[in-house]
Parts: sequence; structure tokens; C-alpha cells
Amino acid sequence: AEDLLDLAAERIGPKMEAHPDLRGPLLVLIASAYSNLGAMNRAVHAFQAAIADLRGHDAASLELATALQRGAWAAQRNGDRVLALAWIDEAERLVAGGGPETLPLSDGLAEVRWLTAREASAHEEALAHAEAALAALEAAPPTLRDAMLSRAWHRIG
Repeated sequence: AEDLLDLAAERIGPKMEAHPDLRGPLLVLIASAYSNLGAMNRAVHAFQAAIADLRGHDAASLELATALQRGAWAAQRNGDRVLALAWIDEAERLVAGGGPETLPLSDGLAEVRWLTAREASAHEEALAHAEAALAALEAAPPTLRDAMLSRAWHRIG
């Protein structure tokens, strides 16, 4: 499966030159597939290309923030704490002050930030991130809040 993704990733660049607005989203799909297969190094490289394309072609803020969140998760899983945190910071700026549609994305960012702190043995920092994410859910509409509460409570322990 990874070989097929490698082939698709190689062909997207030249084939999509005429459609740069589609190349970034397609690279996000490929990067996500690598991530799902556990090929985090390949996923991170594909996310880097996708994010660069999305930044360069005025992608919608939510689309770019989603790619940044997924990329941050892959970078964190790949051991690149610095890149993960940089992408989280950028995504958080893009969704700041957003409406209810940004809550699942914000919670995903909180999850990656919590994981990053926890794996760095920064337990107090991890707990602070978990508590802040839980507090942010208090203002969420009940349907969204209920869907995210168990993950938020899991982070607290």
C-alpha cells in the first residue's frame, strides 16, 4: 500500500501543475493515508508539501488548520516535537475565535499538544492543557460537547 502511495505522491506534482488548488488537498489525503498506515516519516514529508501548497494558494483557514492539525499529530508521532508544536501554534491562530464548527479541530489540537507534553514528561503542562481543553468544551453546544467529553476526560486521567 505504501508503494502505491509513493507512486501517487510522485505523480501529483507534475500532473497537478495546472491545478495547484487541488494539489494541496490531494497531498493531505496521501499524507493521512501514510499516517493511517503508520508510515509517519512519509506522512510528515507529505504534510509538509501539502501545507506549503495550501499556504501558497490561499486555502481556506479551516482547510489549512485541519492539515496543520493532522500534520502536527504525525510529526508528534514521528518524534518531531518542534515541528508539531509549530504547526499546532499556527493552526490555533487560524481557528481562534471560530464558531462551533472549529471546536472538533480545536479539541484535536489540544489532544496533540497534550500528547506532546506528556511524552516529554512535562506532566504538569500536559494536565494544564487537558484542563484548558475541558474548560473550552463548557461553552460548546451539547451535541458537540457530548461527543468530545470522553476524550477530554481521558486526557485528565
